Amino acid sequence: MKISRRGKLLVDVPASATGDIAFNLIVFFLICAAPKPEGGRVQEFPKSDEETKQTDEKKNIEVLLTANERTVTLNERTYPMEDFKREFTRLIKARPANDRVVFVKEEANVEFEHLVHVWFFIQDTGATASLEIEETEVRVTGR
Repeated sequence: MKISRRGKLLVDVPASATGDIAFNLIVFFLICAAPKPEGGRVQEFPKSDEETKQTDEKKNIEVLLTANERTVTLNERTYPMEDFKREFTRLIKARPANDRVVFVKEEANVEFEHLVHVWFFIQDTGATASLEIEETEVRVTGR
């Protein structure tokens, strides 16, 4: 004999899934609803003024190397090598230890030995040398 199955089948949501959903909702709301704002260190950022920029630029020590190995330009003034060493040492010793950065520029055709000689002298005085390189635009033409 054949039994007809025309009745509706009931489909229930598994009871184990409700615990997972509840846990995920609790975690979500705990993360999103912070009870108090996060604290941190208060930082004050310096204001950018033209006057401040100009005084900072005057404070930087700049060394310019030319093709003439007997002279070096220090802060836009040219010195013979021995006078440069004396004046540079005086300027560096007058600065605090954390403000001894020197910007080194070079013109075209400067001998590598001259650059290395001045570079090592700057480091021997306790200063940090930073080489300034001018960016040039290079254009490549296709064939």
